[in-house]
Amino acid sequence: MTEMERTELLVIGAGPYGLATAAHAKRQGIKTLVLGNAMSFWRENMPAKMMLRSGPDWHLDVAQEHTLMAFLTERGLDPAEIDPIPIALFLEYADWFREMAGVETEPDLVENLAKPNGDFEAALKSGPASRPPPSRSKV
Repeated sequence: MTEMERTELLVIGAGPYGLATAAHAKRQGIKTLVLGNAMSFWRENMPAKMMLRSGPDWHLDVAQEHTLMAFLTERGLDPAEIDPIPIALFLEYADWFREMAGVETEPDLVENLAKPNGDFEAALKSGPASRPPPSRSKV
C-alpha cells in the first residue's frame, strides 16, 4: 500500500456484510479496498457446533449468482439436509463466495478514521513499521 492510497470505497471489516458489500461494489466497477481478516470474528468466536438460524435459501450475493444453493449444488449436498446451517459449512461457503466473487482482503485493522480535509483518512494498525511505506489510506 502506498503512503496515501486512494480508493473509491473502503470496507472496514471482512465479515459477511463486508464481503457481500465488496462483491457488489466490484460488480459495479467501484474500486474497493477491504480491510480485515476474512470471517475472522466468526472463526475465532463462534462455537464449533453452532447452527445458523438462516436456511439454505439465504446467501451473501445480491446478484444471486454465488448463492449458498449454488455452493451446495457444486458440493453435491442436498439443501433439505442443511437446515439449519452448521457454522463450519457457513464458513466454507463464505470462503467459496469470496473466491468466486474475486474479493481480496488486506489483513489489517483501522485504528482511526478521520475527515481532515473533506476526504476520509484511515490510519491502519500496521502503521509505518509493519509495511513500508506508511499505511495510511485516503478514501
